[in-house]
Amino acid sequence: MTIIQREKASFRFSPRQNSADKINWNEWSNDSFKQAKEQNKLILLSISAVWCHWCHVMDETTFSYEPVIKFLNDNFIPIRVDSDMRPDINRRYNMGGWPTVAILKHDGSLLAGGTYIPPERFLEFLKEINELYKNNMSKSERKLEKIQSKINAIHTFKTLSKDMNMEVLQYIRENAVKSYDTLYGGFGIEPKFPMSELLEFLLYYHLRTGDDNALLMLSKTLITKCEGGIFDHTEGGFFRYSTTRDWSIPHYEKMLEDNSVLLKILLEAYSVTKNEKFKESAQKIIDYMKSNLYDEKYGCFYGSQDADEEYYKLPPDKRKKAKRPNVDMTIYADKNALAVEAFLYAGVVFDDDKYQRIGVKTMDFLLKMFDENQGIYHYYKNGPQLSGILADNVNMLNALINIYQYTVDRKYLDYAQKIASILINKFFDDERGGFYDDLTSDDVLRKNIHIEKEILTNSKAASALLSLDSLKDRKDYKKVVSKTLEYFSRSYKDYGLFASTYASAVDFYLNDAIHIDIVGKREDSKTIEMYKKTLEIYAPNKIVNFLDISEDRAKIDIKGYSLIKYVAAYICIGSKCLEPVTDTLKLVDVLKIASKI
Repeated sequence: MTIIQREKASFRFSPRQNSADKINWNEWSNDSFKQAKEQNKLILLSISAVWCHWCHVMDETTFSYEPVIKFLNDNFIPIRVDSDMRPDINRRYNMGGWPTVAILKHDGSLLAGGTYIPPERFLEFLKEINELYKNNMSKSERKLEKIQSKINAIHTFKTLSKDMNMEVLQYIRENAVKSYDTLYGGFGIEPKFPMSELLEFLLYYHLRTGDDNALLMLSKTLITKCEGGIFDHTEGGFFRYSTTRDWSIPHYEKMLEDNSVLLKILLEAYSVTKNEKFKESAQKIIDYMKSNLYDEKYGCFYGSQDADEEYYKLPPDKRKKAKRPNVDMTIYADKNALAVEAFLYAGVVFDDDKYQRIGVKTMDFLLKMFDENQGIYHYYKNGPQLSGILADNVNMLNALINIYQYTVDRKYLDYAQKIASILINKFFDDERGGFYDDLTSDDVLRKNIHIEKEILTNSKAASALLSLDSLKDRKDYKKVVSKTLEYFSRSYKDYGLFASTYASAVDFYLNDAIHIDIVGKREDSKTIEMYKKTLEIYAPNKIVNFLDISEDRAKIDIKGYSLIKYVAAYICIGSKCLEPVTDTLKLVDVLKIASKI
């Protein structure tokens, strides 16, 4: 299917037959809000997603219920948006899940809302909120003032220090132990989500401290997930989450983001443990992503595959003959960037260059969505759409830093620097620190902007800038990172286990990157072998660079590296450098030692 065909066919909220299209859905636009003001009507905002099972159910039930259709069309301005396409709207108005229905005034301020609501109850809800709006305006205004006062919180900061570093690492580790399910792995009881960032932290923490219990929690969680119902044993790939404690009954949608991140985690865990189960499961994820989500011609991944419980419960022989669940063929920059990282790493773990080629081809497609002034656009539909989303730029920065290390192609490093500049010049709050979630030109969203900054993407941005600093020796990056991490220094505990990436970023900032220069001849087989092995070995905060003894002679001389000892790995942590390593097998042990706090 070509890009043009995809654009015509893909942007539907549900492939199923229902009467939800009888509702007079409007687009999110200034005109819709102007219409609400002129007609003195409330706005019913529906936030849906192609992959969302209960969104389809709500379309087939609540939004197909004739009394609801009539009341909405007569008394509200209904607006519908796709959560994946408009993360900026979802971030402000999501009521705790999908589908979300939110009641807004004509200025975009929130009055009420919820997730899935059955037809009769939803009709009652609409009538009550409409009557409240018409007859009790002053009460509504006072309620909104209370909500706003909670939003305008004042932050205080702590100075980053070695003591704080251990405090934040221990905080995440202790909370992971408390919530760990010793029987089935994972964290909490049910429903159970992948908790990918926490799994990344556990592997990071194990390598940094030698804590074997962290590795045990990680390994058991991955094994039980790979063996459970949350993993598709027929076609491969993970479903979004498990509705049960033992991972047996999943919610059946499959997400590009989840599978990309879990693919990389499985490969990293394999690199450390050599557990073949992790490698086998990673291969099945790759097979699924290539078969169901990858556009071979253009080199890009689709966003998700729909939940279809009946299809996934079919035995393998019948499933082969059945119609596959709908795939959302939208191309999202942030999610594709995660796939790039996973496939690059798969190339060295499996020693198969075709995976690296997929990663490179995908990145080259994504760079068509880059603008020198706006940064990376969020998704592709008749060309790049929606600029100003932080996660797109942060994920792309990480992917570009990775792809430069794998290809040693300076164009990717140049793009990385351009995105870093956009992040700092456009997204960074120079006064208080931290990066804003998005830069909106939307009049309604601008009036209803939240001053809070999102800890996960900010932490990823901090780590990416530290990695880029290691490659480019840009001290100004570290000032931005320091202010970003300090911004969350007193509030990180509010996020619980979701501050795990923040903990790793603080540790990275205070303990420097493990910078590895591989010095050798570009076409030499021993050089290639050592370079690939260095990329394969999992080590926290590792940055790999290649210096050719002919092309990079000036840099080699400045750094004082020996031209006699090649191929050699020169490993430095901050200003402390180790003896050069010339034996590829010894490199594993040296990096393990270098990783320890």
